[in-house]
Amino acid sequence: MVGAKIDSQGIIIDESRHEDHEPGITCVCSIGSSDFDRLSGGKLVPFKNIVWVEVGDNQSVEVTYVVEKASEVAIHTVVADVSPSDRVAEVNSKALATKLMNLAYADSEPHKSVVVFLNPHSGQGKAHKFYTHQVEPVLKAARYRVELVNTTYSGHATDYMREMDIEKYDGVICASGDGIPHEVVNGLYQRTDRAEAFTKLFVCQAPCGSGNAMSLSCLGTLNPGLAALEIVKGHVVRADLMAVCNSRGLSKLSFLSQTFGIIAEADIGTEWMRFVGQARFDIGVAVKVFTKTQFPCKIAVKRITNNKQELADHYRERYSQPPSTNVPLTATSFELNSFEADHNFDEDHLPSGWEWLDEKVTDNLAIFYTGKMPFISKDVNFFPAALPNDGSIDMIVFDGRSNIISTADALLNLNKGKHIWKKDIDHIKVESYRLIPKLAPGRKSYISIDGENSPVEPIQAEILHGVLKTIMTGGRFKESGFMDKIR
Repeated sequence: MVGAKIDSQGIIIDESRHEDHEPGITCVCSIGSSDFDRLSGGKLVPFKNIVWVEVGDNQSVEVTYVVEKASEVAIHTVVADVSPSDRVAEVNSKALATKLMNLAYADSEPHKSVVVFLNPHSGQGKAHKFYTHQVEPVLKAARYRVELVNTTYSGHATDYMREMDIEKYDGVICASGDGIPHEVVNGLYQRTDRAEAFTKLFVCQAPCGSGNAMSLSCLGTLNPGLAALEIVKGHVVRADLMAVCNSRGLSKLSFLSQTFGIIAEADIGTEWMRFVGQARFDIGVAVKVFTKTQFPCKIAVKRITNNKQELADHYRERYSQPPSTNVPLTATSFELNSFEADHNFDEDHLPSGWEWLDEKVTDNLAIFYTGKMPFISKDVNFFPAALPNDGSIDMIVFDGRSNIISTADALLNLNKGKHIWKKDIDHIKVESYRLIPKLAPGRKSYISIDGENSPVEPIQAEILHGVLKTIMTGGRFKESGFMDKIR
């Protein structure tokens, strides 16, 4: 038997009187107010970690919670016969269970129904283990209703989402890398009832792949079990997506990024080196930097900010705005305002309010990178000024005329997001942009959209404001350090 009390932050357990009745099960007896001070040094189980409370016998309740152990999580259960206190006056077990569930789910809703896409090939084949050992136990403990779909081919999740009965589910969890979230949002986009589908379903990621930018940026962790807990307990928010189209009017959605130049070459162009892991990307970047490889192009933008001071002002003004919630979407939410098919993305015509970037920079481009999330991978804080729903795309352009030392120094500062302050790097926010590659005939290169290979051709992208329903810890992105820099 152990003693316990209800605290303002959770349940405090007196581990000195701990007795296990079976693995993962602990009994907790009721105590009087005279024992409360003694328990102040006990083990605190925060309300956030409590995922379910059941009515027990007589005046007891059964509390299930998540415990972090090293790099994994474990599910524990305590049976508590709790006496009244200043925090909880109820002594009836049913009323107490309801009260504890309300405290545990103050910022979220329990007992959801979800589709889980599991890509067994993600994470160098470890995705299945990550899911069954860490993610699934948390979802089961939280009494989630789960339909598990093992993806068997590229585009499987897109096909599934296009035809899925959305009325059966509250959301989608991608137990994968960043490829499956890309497929999911595009499957929703291809539906005839896309507005209703995006309004109803949240989309989030349990990090089980090699690239887990969505989980790191939105949930603040690369630990699959902790990510599952954040999904269960996080705030539902509305985030922006980007619509990317070619001159033929074919469009797709992007939740993460688009890139052309050194980063795209290092990512997609080194697929044959996947066996060396993350090092393949670093090797690819190093080769292009030291050979001063350039990627001539033309870039047109519809600006929101003009310089880094305006970038800082934009971020500061919108950082503390309350997160967007479940606002109903309509067909107009997905209209592309800047796409004009009859002009074929030529160089002689731009939509109203657009301008071309300096040709001296774009003729000698090293890196073109646009995105919506701060962290594009572990230790790569590429867009520290990104905000979830500010109606903008973050754009970063590296001038290829910079000396090798300056470029290398900028790339070595990606983990802290300090690269954007370098003088040879432009970082602006835009509503939309047009990229026209100008490579020599026969030269092979890549455009990456959410890490997926895309044809090297003129593309145009614009923001779709607040169309993605997702889950974020505290209702915002993981802290990037940008606010500390501009205070």
